[in-house]
Amino acid sequence: MFTVAACNGRGPGGGGDESKTVTLVYESDKNAYWQQIKSEFETKYAEEGYTIELVPVGGGQVEGKQTNMIAQNNPPDLILGGDVHIQSQSRYLMPLNDLIEQDAEEVDYDDFIPGITEMLTLNGNIYYLPEFFNVSLLYYNKDKFDEYNANPANSSKQVEYPQADWTYEEFYETADKLTVRSGNSVSQFGCYSVIGWWGEWLIHVRQAGGDFMNEEGWVTLNTDEAVEGMQRYYDKMYGTNRISNQKGIDDAYGDFSTGTFAMSYGGHISEWTDLRGTEDLNWDVQLLPAVNGNQKGGELSISAYGIYAGTDAKTATWELLKLITRKRTLEELQSYPYPSCRLSGKELLLSVEPENRPAPQNLEAVYKSLEDGYCKSLPSQRYFSYVNTSIVQDYVTKILEGTPVREGLEDATKAANDYIRSNYMT
Repeated sequence: MFTVAACNGRGPGGGGDESKTVTLVYESDKNAYWQQIKSEFETKYAEEGYTIELVPVGGGQVEGKQTNMIAQNNPPDLILGGDVHIQSQSRYLMPLNDLIEQDAEEVDYDDFIPGITEMLTLNGNIYYLPEFFNVSLLYYNKDKFDEYNANPANSSKQVEYPQADWTYEEFYETADKLTVRSGNSVSQFGCYSVIGWWGEWLIHVRQAGGDFMNEEGWVTLNTDEAVEGMQRYYDKMYGTNRISNQKGIDDAYGDFSTGTFAMSYGGHISEWTDLRGTEDLNWDVQLLPAVNGNQKGGELSISAYGIYAGTDAKTATWELLKLITRKRTLEELQSYPYPSCRLSGKELLLSVEPENRPAPQNLEAVYKSLEDGYCKSLPSQRYFSYVNTSIVQDYVTKILEGTPVREGLEDATKAANDYIRSNYMT
């Protein structure tokens, strides 16, 4: 694709004029953020005439829209990707090594947290610069804890805010106390769950010692450890003493941001924008509790941007990419919806006393999860996303609807590996 663009006189080195418009796809619920970026970018580069063309889509649809636009020979210039996408997207992304070296002082690549940039490099080629990272954490609503403790009826069974050394049993016991029941009706849950979401059930599988896939690329959800983890996930919502919302009965309570839930197991940093925009939600985060002595197993993912190899707006796109991933002042960082991917940004954020930080105040737990191995990346095989969402997820749904956990995971593993064997391992 890059060669064709060059031969047609378009794109870098093609002899033609470069485009001054950068096209990118974004989720529409982040419209305010991208409108701000658009205004800032177009003001900064008014003399050059650079502009941004925004293509909004629904939640979770960016990757599909980008792929369709590429197939229709109308690709975005700036591509949203990251660690999970590097195997599939590197085929049509431009290595950034030369551009980074060209603008070394401005980019200051070594200022990015090494554990992040390692995940955005393949065979020595740097394909992305990071926008933000996600680690799975335990989210909690401080007011729900305080209200419980203020009730005289609970004077002999007080609860504490989640602690860094909590066990799963301590988490469950506290969530049980904070669940408000009246017969079969529940008005407040101890924990919020996204029903059937792999971003939560996979945490339980991993904390039990299992995993979705091995290094060879085969699905491994039929192990005893995976079954144990999935059973724990199921019991949290459907057990005799359930502490989480249940599909089909409790969906009307909304999500963690509504204030109906005391905690959320494995919440994502991408939710910070909504949580910070919710008035009177007094929340914070903590490390995930330990399961059988294992506190690791959460998800680590990197949201990052690369440049389409065949772009005819290389210069403008590179300037936009640098703007998005630039160093920020402390004031900018505190209004930015995500934790910084830069060492300098981390230092600035942690230099502020916790009580003076906007929520979440426990940023130490955020960076500890990232840098001390509490969370790990998802498989980067190019077929992972399809196998997960289009094959395995159907069986997880069946488990939640009553299929025994072991039977469901054995069937899921067989179906997934049959697909992989037929399409990728022949």
